[in-house]
Amino acid sequence: MFTAERLKEQRARLGFTQEQMAKLLEVSSLSICKWESGGAFPRASRVPQILERLALGKREAESQIAA
Repeated sequence: MFTAERLKEQRARLGFTQEQMAKLLEVSSLSICKWESGGAFPRASRVPQILERLALGKREAESQIAA
């Protein structure tokens, strides 16, 4: 399940900025900001992909951003 708190925790665990997390999730930095504040939520159709990427380890996430 997607929650603002989970997104914040995963971003902190990875040591990513909002911009880096946006690249990983293929969204804008503004979307990350809004999602973390609870002001907006991702589309239901995107949630499975987002959760899959949030589960990545740091090396895997960094390689996805670099690709």
